[in-house]
Amino acid sequence: MSRFSQYPGILLLSCLTLSPTLSGSQEEGAKASAPWKLFPELFQARAKEFPEVSVTEGSDPPRQFEANLRNAAFVLPDGRLGSAVRFRAPRTPYLDLVWALSLPDSWCQFGCIRVADQAGQEEKDNDEGYFAGDRAYISPTTPAGHSLFLQSIRYKRFTPGEEHLIWFVKNQADDSPALLRAVIHFTRWQRDNEATPWNPSTIESTLRLRPASAAEDAAVLRTRGGQILLDPQFFDRPYAEDRIRALTATLRDRLMTGDQPQPAPPPQVPVSPTHPSLLAIQKAYGEPDLSVSARERSLINAHWPPEERRLTRAWYDRFAFVYAEADPAKAILWVETSAFNFVDSRPRAAGLTYVSLSNFALPITLFFKDRREIARISRLGAANSKILSGKLALGTYEQLIRPGNKAELIYLGKGAWTYRWITPESDPHRTATLKDHAYDGPMIDYHPDKTEAGRMNFKKGHLIQSAPSPESGP
Repeated sequence: MSRFSQYPGILLLSCLTLSPTLSGSQEEGAKASAPWKLFPELFQARAKEFPEVSVTEGSDPPRQFEANLRNAAFVLPDGRLGSAVRFRAPRTPYLDLVWALSLPDSWCQFGCIRVADQAGQEEKDNDEGYFAGDRAYISPTTPAGHSLFLQSIRYKRFTPGEEHLIWFVKNQADDSPALLRAVIHFTRWQRDNEATPWNPSTIESTLRLRPASAAEDAAVLRTRGGQILLDPQFFDRPYAEDRIRALTATLRDRLMTGDQPQPAPPPQVPVSPTHPSLLAIQKAYGEPDLSVSARERSLINAHWPPEERRLTRAWYDRFAFVYAEADPAKAILWVETSAFNFVDSRPRAAGLTYVSLSNFALPITLFFKDRREIARISRLGAANSKILSGKLALGTYEQLIRPGNKAELIYLGKGAWTYRWITPESDPHRTATLKDHAYDGPMIDYHPDKTEAGRMNFKKGHLIQSAPSPESGP
């Protein structure tokens, strides 16, 4: 199989994953950011200093506990703080650990090792489910400045009857609060098969977590759109709560299906009993993260039904406030939800930058100059790409994919582009050319030594050939 992912238009520029092999100084950098890999013995040597947590199993009620991580904190060689809690795994074999934890944002780096582990041994048989909180619970509570997580760890990571540590790392050694709130339990989950994973719904039901209010959900999700919904001058409370609960369902649907859900058609989204003006909302809460007009949606997809082609959506993070484009008052008709967070459509740096929206419903690339949008293109790279608005300036537009990884789109004028993806291991890792805003010519991946790893050939945005390089085999 080719090492390239299946060609999905512009998503080739944005949905990029790799599992690099590190060497030399890069490996040291990775260890510095993951101190438990380099210094596990520092946590293990202090095991008895960390507070002990008793755990429950089977049909027993899950254990709730609090721990001040500062009480046993120590300074790591890289200047950050480390701490942990310890527990003894049940003697009953084949039990998974599930837990919910709320902790300060600055401590949101954590994991699990055996007290007796040697360096790196905690990586073996890694099988964890890790979910950012998508709703609030009565316990554990999630105060402002804290984050909520749900996690499952498979039984093969534990030695029955032996001590284990859940370690935490804080970014800076300061005196800020460090209270961990958690609910923890060991259980043998009755799955359809061994490969069936845990998910947020099964974790919360096993831990018997009780949901809190919709307002607390909005706080956990840190959503400006949720704040707007909860504002009584704009929406009534039952409608706001329904839409916030719908967001949790949307996020979980994305986890289960792996696909970006399309906005539900109007009959499935309840109409708001109030119709506040977007102009008033903008005055109170600022500009939306992204607006997509009815005209732009029609250019993206000419097959939208007639009623869709008259609607504009103003996105505040994960909520779309929908109104008729012809309405000068911009009265909101209803509010939709999305698993995609449109905060990510905002520019993150000055200069020439771009943002590719990894959202199949909105295949748009936004271009910025000094954080001001200057143009947007739909389906960049595909045969049916279109300039939706604005005028492009010549030059190199950058997008930070993740630390140490960036992509460059170099605009040469008249629809011609050069694309480069740069990683710490490979400069470049991938190159491609575009004509008339569509891929045209080879898209090439490279090994760290700059030899060719594989290529795909395009003509006017269409994939015409995909083949690995001779070195990589069939």
